[in-house]
Amino acid sequence: MDRLDESVDKNPNERVILSLVEEIYHTPLTEKDRRTAIEVKSYEEFRVLDVSELRAAGHYLLAEEDRYTVLKYLWWRFDEHVENYSKWYFPLYIEVHEQLLLKNIANDIPSKLEILFDKEPKVAKAFGGIPRLGYAFHQYNLLRTVAFLHQYFLEQLPVEKRIAQSPDFDSDASRDNVTFALSIGWAVSEGFIDEQTARLMHFVREVRNKAAHNMWLDRNYSIEVLEHASDCAEFLLDGMLVRETERHTGEEIEFEDRLDELEEHIELNLFWSYNNEVNTWEPNENVTDRRL
Repeated sequence: MDRLDESVDKNPNERVILSLVEEIYHTPLTEKDRRTAIEVKSYEEFRVLDVSELRAAGHYLLAEEDRYTVLKYLWWRFDEHVENYSKWYFPLYIEVHEQLLLKNIANDIPSKLEILFDKEPKVAKAFGGIPRLGYAFHQYNLLRTVAFLHQYFLEQLPVEKRIAQSPDFDSDASRDNVTFALSIGWAVSEGFIDEQTARLMHFVREVRNKAAHNMWLDRNYSIEVLEHASDCAEFLLDGMLVRETERHTGEEIEFEDRLDELEEHIELNLFWSYNNEVNTWEPNENVTDRRL
């Protein structure tokens, strides 16, 4: 996704922090970055820096700590200075970049190892062949995306009001009792997402449930189902980031709407059908059988 337009986003903390996120994921540290880095040992030191010093401090944390630490500090600073955005825009922005990073790792490592193995047969023998990371990526992508979307809805929607109004909850119920399936329905009724997006989320949810509750050797659904659910998860996160960016900045961002294509693939190629009464997809597989 393109960097936010600086003419639209006037808050320097928001603008610099979001641009730093892109650098963290897409731009390797240089020797100059290391030489000009500003040493910080705690968030208290980081939070009092001038906005012009954040980039150099981020370089130090990347070099001496790790990606997690610098992202955590940026998230806290973003939360303290947020003006044009919801505070939860930042973790959504991060999640899209994490997803892309994992996808690149799953695709790039095997292809690069293949080149290396051709040149170094001894290395190839030591590895015992080229690792295929596709299944692991798709499974993890589903687990992570559903966990994120569930939490994102709980933070963005009027959950406490919904619980209080629902006869299905006891008086001591909390957001911990709200399932992802239920939060999808609330997101539709609150106008946060449309019905078609909700159906795609229910497909991702259904496949994620089997991916989470069955060991990978007994995955039940075919790999084609897992791959498509992972593709849907990527589209859903990207689409949500586009929608939230437009909502917060007023920008119009070009984004390919693949909802029809993705849903048609579920119905016409995977032969699943959607049950409107229970808001879930019914698979064309006997998922209780082992797939040997």
